[in-house]
Amino acid sequence: CWLGILCIGLSIFGTRLISMFCVSGIPVFLIPFLAFIEVLSYFFRFVSLSLRLFANILSGHILLETIYIFIFKLTLNNNNNTFLAFFIILVPSFFLIILIIFETIIAVLQSYIFVVLCLIYLKDSLVLH
Repeated sequence: CWLGILCIGLSIFGTRLISMFCVSGIPVFLIPFLAFIEVLSYFFRFVSLSLRLFANILSGHILLETIYIFIFKLTLNNNNNTFLAFFIILVPSFFLIILIIFETIIAVLQSYIFVVLCLIYLKDSLVLH
């Protein structure tokens, strides 16, 4: 996504895309320093977006897998079929179902955030300031 947006900006503006990194209204002696900071922030956008999406999705999967392993261990260690054993297994299973619904909501929110950020990055690439 990021590379495609960069290619679109380069194909439309060519080398004028570099003017995006120069902030207007600053003293001349600060332009190289601020341009360097703007270039770094532009190139690390995709890193921050990727890491944020990866960490949010991976943490949910790790939590779900941990609870699943806990339920699995409970069922293996339970030899008698009493009401208490059924209740002990039912509560974590209910918690697992709630977490799956929660993870689905988080996945929808993460996809929304990804699309909005990609559109913001595309607007920055299409409209020079």
